[in-house]
Amino acid sequence: MINYTDHIWRLMSDIVERVPTLGFLDMNRVLVFARAGRAQAEGPYATCHCLCLPESEPGYYYWRDRRTGLLTRRSEWFVTKSPVVKIGNVTVDYMVSFALPRFCDQSLSRSRKLAHYSGHESWITKLDTIVHELYHIDPERGGIRRMERADGTASAHCHGQHFFRQVVSMV
Repeated sequence: MINYTDHIWRLMSDIVERVPTLGFLDMNRVLVFARAGRAQAEGPYATCHCLCLPESEPGYYYWRDRRTGLLTRRSEWFVTKSPVVKIGNVTVDYMVSFALPRFCDQSLSRSRKLAHYSGHESWITKLDTIVHELYHIDPERGGIRRMERADGTASAHCHGQHFFRQVVSMV
């Protein structure tokens, strides 16, 4: 049996060595793992999760009631805290998950990526997904990379046309 996530981790390590924009990454602090993902399902092929955020100050925690849709305050002492994950003695800062076999079944012809990679072989979609997830990692270790709007202000979204153009240029 192929250890698919080990091969993806090694490919990611090679990409980090070759692409200056991602050169700040320490792949020993990135855990790569697979999760179940149906081939025909909607949703992401992969996701990036940050574990290196500092514990928050106590704050208000809100909950949306599924039946009524109303927001209610549950606690004013809620504290967000990332779990500590270690591999041996090394603390993991980020986890990147791949939805298998969905990730493997990507097709360029059925993808928005066709606009960027017309004329390329279909495997380029997988490489784009891998670079995309690596680019989410913030060089300042402040969580997921923040995106900026055209006017320079911070965007609440972690994707935008600038993000996609950057990924394409790295691929």
